[in-house]
Amino acid sequence: MIKTISIMRLIKILILLSLTLLAKEDYSINIFPFKTSLQVFYKVKKFKNGYDIEYLFKNSSNKSLEIPDIKVGYIHLKAKNRIYVLNTANSLNLELRNIKKNIWINGSKELYYPISYSPVIVAADSKNAFGASIKTNFLKDRWAIGGKIEKNKFGYIFIFTNENKKSLNPKESFKISISFRKTPKNRWLESLKPYREYFNKQFAKNYPPKDTRAILGLDISYIGAAGDKNNKRGYNYHTRLDLYGLTGENEKYKKSFLKSLIESMRKNGFQRVMLWGISGEYFENCKKKHCEDTNYPPQFISNLPRKLSKSIDKIKTLKKYGIDYGFWWGRSGEIPIKNFEVIKPWDWNPDSLVPLNPLKKEHFRFAVNEMDTAYKLKAKEIGLDAYLQIDPKFQIKWLDFLKERYKNIKFWIEGSVTDYLHTRASLFLQPENEFFNPLKIKISKPPALAEYLNPNAEIIIYLHTYDKNYIKKLINLGFTPLVVPFESNIIMLLL
Repeated sequence: MIKTISIMRLIKILILLSLTLLAKEDYSINIFPFKTSLQVFYKVKKFKNGYDIEYLFKNSSNKSLEIPDIKVGYIHLKAKNRIYVLNTANSLNLELRNIKKNIWINGSKELYYPISYSPVIVAADSKNAFGASIKTNFLKDRWAIGGKIEKNKFGYIFIFTNENKKSLNPKESFKISISFRKTPKNRWLESLKPYREYFNKQFAKNYPPKDTRAILGLDISYIGAAGDKNNKRGYNYHTRLDLYGLTGENEKYKKSFLKSLIESMRKNGFQRVMLWGISGEYFENCKKKHCEDTNYPPQFISNLPRKLSKSIDKIKTLKKYGIDYGFWWGRSGEIPIKNFEVIKPWDWNPDSLVPLNPLKKEHFRFAVNEMDTAYKLKAKEIGLDAYLQIDPKFQIKWLDFLKERYKNIKFWIEGSVTDYLHTRASLFLQPENEFFNPLKIKISKPPALAEYLNPNAEIIIYLHTYDKNYIKKLINLGFTPLVVPFESNIIMLLL
């Protein structure tokens, strides 16, 4: 039976107390008041270990109205000081959190889905776990959802927040389906079974197989050095590939970069390497210092400095030593514009960037030119920087095109750790980045949520420090460690 909530009824009744449909020892089903002028309809389906609520929002007004935050509760966790909360932006597992009135599940309001993995909230005490999920497809619904847990005298409430202010136009409607399940704490993933079933129907799986061999990452140039005198493109001062190329002898260290790289990788047991900023950095026509608004360059392999251009083909030498190599595609979701046109491959320093639209011939031609060049250089991996800048309607289709055209290349996604992109590409976690890990969680458990939704898909962990014991531990947990030394430490390659 579908029930209706009128605005007057909300004001007169629901504002005083929530309508409790079912009460149990561990949780109750409540229809909480909505702060909205939308019409709200709902129906509830009960299960042995939980329930589903389906909401229908209708806009009968003559103006656009926002979808309200959605509340689920009450949940009665039996804990005094700390509860377990699923982190969906970093560890992808349960983490102990101090009990507070309000808990953002990832430690920050900014880490909402689809920047985080899934639109789910899980909390647990030492005995039981409670999971709530929203069956939503961001590519269709365009609904960015935050996760928060609120505590009051009645218990805990899970709150799904509307972070991109998704709204309904006049006469438009929107259906929301929420599932809530209780499970034993040691089987907490089963509380998300309704979401997994929905997710598997929405997205086919076509991700590359997991490869846990550790990766060496090298910053060939730096955004912070862009525009420096006598080094406009901001090349690493220890290697200066703009002056020496891959094979020229470095005057200070008496070795070529390529020889040093091979020796260092063999010595330290690396068989994979990712190269950031090999084309250098933009340094003019930008709005921010060091061109932070346009770097890293989407021209990730075109218009190389002369000596690097002449020697770049020698990168294939790495294959003889069993080393797989890749390039970081800066701002991969954007296209550089100069004088109101897509920049030419031989030009540099755009005026601005715009979202990549593969249906526009000039955008398509630019992107394919970069990728064709990397493919001819036998690159095995490409890092897709800031990929979410692409319109959601193209995100999966463009990835599918790239994977089909460049069959032997593995793609990584940066800027988002969302589950639907993980069906196509490797994900890129940054536990040492305070934005993505404000709770400063040190990875110590397997990525359980990802393994549940995308089994055996690769998750790369970006690290600055080379701790052999920790790297071995991460590999045993199922992660792929990526070690990117700080600028000064790259000198180790040359000694």
